[in-house]
Amino acid sequence: MVGSAPWCPVFSKAHKRWWVALLPVINLLVILRIASRPWWWVLLLLVPLLNIAVWTVICLDVAERFGHGVPMTVGMVFLPFVFVTWLGFGPDQCGPPTRTHPPQPSQRIAAGE
Repeated sequence: MVGSAPWCPVFSKAHKRWWVALLPVINLLVILRIASRPWWWVLLLLVPLLNIAVWTVICLDVAERFGHGVPMTVGMVFLPFVFVTWLGFGPDQCGPPTRTHPPQPSQRIAAGE
């Protein structure tokens, strides 16, 4: 719970319920939603060594949503308690997603593509 507590203000800034940050698996799903990544990336976090790269990409996407870049990402990966707290209590607001997903096949069919 101590490791997920700094995410509470980040969730609030991203217009999510802050208490969801305290729920073990659901908080990862919400972090993925903030990062605009698909839900199945949770499965990638279970693979040893690959999880380090995946978590770094997720942190980069979250940092970019708040207007930060690589230095904040490095801090979120190596000193998460400090940098996630800084992200949550800092003056920056959560912006629109920095990247968009390509439409799913069912969405393309529904759009007539």
